[in-house]
Amino acid sequence: MIKVNIGGCNNHHPQNFVVRHVEGSKDYLLLITKSETSFSIDGNEYETPPGTMVLFDKNVPSNYRNKSGEYINDWLHFDFEGEEPPFEELKIVLNKPVILNDITALSLILNLIINEMHSKSHYKDDILDNYMKILLYRLSEQLYNKNDFIKSQPLYQKLLELRARIYNNPQEKWTITRMCRELNVSPSYMQHIYKHTFQTSCMNDVINARIEQAKFYLLQSVLSIRTIAENCGYESDIHFSRQFKRFTSMSPRDYRDNMISR
Repeated sequence: MIKVNIGGCNNHHPQNFVVRHVEGSKDYLLLITKSETSFSIDGNEYETPPGTMVLFDKNVPSNYRNKSGEYINDWLHFDFEGEEPPFEELKIVLNKPVILNDITALSLILNLIINEMHSKSHYKDDILDNYMKILLYRLSEQLYNKNDFIKSQPLYQKLLELRARIYNNPQEKWTITRMCRELNVSPSYMQHIYKHTFQTSCMNDVINARIEQAKFYLLQSVLSIRTIAENCGYESDIHFSRQFKRFTSMSPRDYRDNMISR
């Protein structure tokens, strides 16, 4: 069984805040970055873009930070009980940064794991074990099935950085016009290359980023629905509630009540 110890989603740290693990961790640590990150791992130095994954083995010294702005990441400490780690079988590299094609699906699974950690479900341990297996399978799938054609495109890195900014700041006024201006491409090409790379449209991704941010506020704060709507980029709490229900099949209030009472 995979035992989840502690973790967090979309955590923000100020510029040059250094996370240090002088003697490493006593368990495994998975990081998914959402900002540029400078890593020092067991004496090796790496400069990485947003959308990078590192899986640390036990007791591996490391430190990491963003030298140019906020450091933002998802992170998870976990271990195995009664079974051997499947990293070699799944071809998951340890102690080395790997740029992923798409961190969104992995972040969503991590969010489910963090929410389940705080639930009172009788089956919590089994649910977490299954979520963790899905997470590792999805991670392996990305590493094994990298889309070399997409990654070879000149815009690939810029698209990764753009998507990271959308998910880090979903409350901003994201439009196709703004995205085209940032990438210096036409609207039709922007929509084509974005969907081809991430398997979703630009604006659907903006909505999804806002919904995920709203879920975080609903579960981790006592902010009103109207304030959460404003913080996620909505001018109308009515429009926010309709869009939230369309994506989750629950109203924001029902989502908060149901998830907290679990």
